[in-house]
Amino acid sequence: MARTLPSSARTLASDSASWRACIVPTTDSRRRAAVSRKSSAMRCPSSGERPVIYGDGEQSRDFTYIDNVVDANLKASESTGAVGQVINIANGERISLNHLLDELKKLTGKTDVVADYQEPRAGDVKHSLADISRARNLLGFEPKVDLRSGLRQTIDWWSNSRFARA
Repeated sequence: MARTLPSSARTLASDSASWRACIVPTTDSRRRAAVSRKSSAMRCPSSGERPVIYGDGEQSRDFTYIDNVVDANLKASESTGAVGQVINIANGERISLNHLLDELKKLTGKTDVVADYQEPRAGDVKHSLADISRARNLLGFEPKVDLRSGLRQTIDWWSNSRFARA
């Protein structure tokens, strides 16, 4: 059975605590706050604003697209071996914030955007890489959407959303 999300529910997600929530049109105030955090990140490359990066931009995260997360959750709901297990879902690759910004610039055509590098924030994790071996072993999970494809879909969604006009 093919599993797809409506285009309004697609976005980029990350294993970083400050980026866990997904952009999904909703009345839930917690999700609206997540949209606000991401809105400035999506708006910057397309509007020419300088995106703020705390630190040197070489800190990394294991970003994944929401379709990967939904696919893993559906697989977990059908798995008896996953009951009670803690399972990481991600792409299994570290992506620096500088690389993420470079990809956004290429995809939006705004290659002249320059980050506003500010002092690192206390407590920020320098590098994060999820071990997805348990997801592979227990769920048969493999990420289907890579970073560039996820960003492209996020940009397309963003461009047509009410947030782009806000």
